[in-house]
Amino acid sequence: MKKSRLLFIIAAAVIVTVCVLVVLMQVCGIGISKGVYLETKNGGMIIIDNSPIKMTDRTGLRLLEKLETGDVITIFHTAIAESYPGKTGVHAVFRSSEKETISENVIEVLTDLGWLEK
Repeated sequence: MKKSRLLFIIAAAVIVTVCVLVVLMQVCGIGISKGVYLETKNGGMIIIDNSPIKMTDRTGLRLLEKLETGDVITIFHTAIAESYPGKTGVHAVFRSSEKETISENVIEVLTDLGWLEK
């Protein structure tokens, strides 16, 4: 009986913690995005989600420096500026073990904009 009560308390604490984190993220304007990392010719760092988003490290911990083009990443970020490409500040990044290729269409558009070399 005590074991099931302890498990219930732990499960309730986890649920409450997750709910509090979700509310805090909404209040603070923190979003989560998953996409493919792409480094530009001038050292810019882009995540390709539905569209390219230029990332800036907001922590000062050099979170983005160890990433390689093609890495599948999940980022916690500020609101995305409505520009092309979009811009956001990154607070945390998690790299998956997966790799993906970036579509030729996206590469072509970013090359035409001067973000990538021909």
